Amino acid sequence: MTRILFCGDPHGSFIPIHQTAERERVSAIVLLGDMELDRPLDEEFAQELDHGIRVLFIPGNHDFDNEVWHDNLFSSEFCENLHGRIVDVSGVRLAGLGGCFQGTIWHPHDGSGEPKFETRKAFRRTLGPQQKWRKSLPRKRRGAIWREDIEKLAAQHADILVSHEAPSTHKYGFREMDDLASSMGVHTIVHGHHHETYRSQLAGMNVVGLNMDEAWVFQQTH
Repeated sequence: MTRILFCGDPHGSFIPIHQTAERERVSAIVLLGDMELDRPLDEEFAQELDHGIRVLFIPGNHDFDNEVWHDNLFSSEFCENLHGRIVDVSGVRLAGLGGCFQGTIWHPHDGSGEPKFETRKAFRRTLGPQQKWRKSLPRKRRGAIWREDIEKLAAQHADILVSHEAPSTHKYGFREMDDLASSMGVHTIVHGHHHETYRSQLAGMNVVGLNMDEAWVFQQTH
């Protein structure tokens, strides 16, 4: 039996997640972004990691607000960044898409709905040296959703799509997320960002929206 704990945006509040992980005896924890870490993620989840529980995450928009939060998340050696990847967790294929749509890069609800920049490389060409952060993309732009990431994921198969942004089942969601989930053939979408608990259906897929530091356990019997 596979039990995976999905966790809504912690915003610095990790105690409820630790308590649920211990009580539910899960094999993996998946964090949906906006961690606001005051210490490295590896340290925050050291107890779970020591007990053989996998810890995976996607970044949210606030994880790029300052260098401390950014580095405490992305310096992680033992926790796994799921963004833009497919990861097999005990037979369940998880796909991750972190970050948010940003008007500077691509916001489907603005104008034509088409990206201003399809790729990171195209955007970097427009930047002067003073606009770069650590010689590459500005820190905030690293939290954008890029079409190149969606296209890469859409060509693969997964069981569950884990995202920060919502599909169209939420009033502030996006059809682009619907299309991605459909292309991948997932049976479930789990998202955070809007701090709202709800359950819905979308073209035969289950949609799970999670509130701040809310925990939801997915269970699959093999």
